[in-house]
Formats: sequence, structure tokens, C-alpha cells
Amino acid sequence: MGYDKKKGTTEAIITELSDAKSDQGARNAMIQRYMPFIVKCVSDFTGRYVSIGDSDELSVGLMAFNEAIDRYDIQKGLFLPYAKLVITSRLKTQMAKQNTDASPMEIQDLDHLQSDDILNKFQQENVLEDEIAVWKDELLKFRITFKDLLEKTPKHKDSRERTIKIAKQVSAHKPIVSVMFDKYRLPIQRIHVELKASVKVLEKNRMFITSVIIIFVKELGAIKRWIMRDGHK
Repeated sequence: MGYDKKKGTTEAIITELSDAKSDQGARNAMIQRYMPFIVKCVSDFTGRYVSIGDSDELSVGLMAFNEAIDRYDIQKGLFLPYAKLVITSRLKTQMAKQNTDASPMEIQDLDHLQSDDILNKFQQENVLEDEIAVWKDELLKFRITFKDLLEKTPKHKDSRERTIKIAKQVSAHKPIVSVMFDKYRLPIQRIHVELKASVKVLEKNRMFITSVIIIFVKELGAIKRWIMRDGHK
């Protein structure tokens, strides 16, 4: 029997997951039930159909789905999107290991921030995963999503350096920070007056500056090390 996509998007799957976590037979049955889903995730990633028994990628996908069962909790959202994320992440990790010329992570990777391949880059998986959750929640208070941030992030290194410097200065200014987190908006005019920052730069890079201030103020150390990798201290 194939997997029920509708069921996979409801709370009904929680019972199935609970049984799978505690009973190996139930786990095996769940993996078998969602085999078409796993195959599709792997095929979507590789761009070709994969068949059971003759695909290294599918083996990775099966292990990743098994891992997703162990690691899932309700705070991670719906299970199937989470499982697909884990599968894709593990496949990317395998690809990176096979490709010694893999490029380093860039700011443009924000749209994949929840993926385990990025967590592995930091070798601080649990810490970074928790920090990402905090960061995401705080950004939403300012009506900023990771997609928004991806689109509004400065593309040039000099621009990023300039905006990160501003964000660092603001995060050290407690009165401004207090206003910012009280109103959930970046007080551009006040920053301009008190810190002499360009209004044009502040307005153009409002989302990115806000996101970096959150990192500093909330002391998200693992994300901070990534953001500051261009040489900032």
C-alpha cells in the first residue's frame, strides 16, 4: 500500500511516529509504507528515477528517513516536509564528501539554513539547530522570513561588511535596542541621529541589519561565527 499524502499532513501521523519510535516492527512498517515518498525525494534530488536495491542515493535516503523518525518532534512542523528536508540534507552531505571542490557556504544559503548539511559544517548540530529556531522566531516578530532575508541580503562583500558593522554598533546601544525590540522595527531615524549611519544604507538593508542585530542581542554564537566569517571581530 502506498503512502497516504493526506494523512501525512495531519496529526494522525503522530501516532504512527510514536509507535515507530518505540517498536522496530512498527518502524519497519512505516518505512515500507513511505517508500514511494522516499524514492520520490531521492529522485527529485538526483534528477533521475532511482530503484530499490541498486542506488546508493536511495540507501542514504532510507537512512535519513529512519533518522527523521528518531529526531522528529511536533515543534519541527509537519513530518513529511521535515523528512524530505533531512533526506535532501543527507544527500547533499554525501555529495559534498564526494566533491572535494565543494564551495564554502555563502549568505545565499539562507534558504537552506535548516538543513543538516549546514549544521554539520559547524559540527555543532544541536546548538545551531536551536539557534536557527530562535532566530527564525525573532525574525517573524519583525515580519521577516528567511525568504525575505535571502532576497534582501547584500550581494557584495563590502556592502555586507558595512551593514554588519552598523548592526554591531546598534546591538551595543541598549536604548536603541530596547526601542527596536519593543516596537519590533528598526528605528532608522534614531540610528541615523545617534550613530551617524546613512539613512539610505539603513533603509536599503533594513532586513539584513535587523537580522544581524538579533544575532548579536540574542547571543546566537554559532550563527554569529558564520555571519562574521568575512573577517569581522
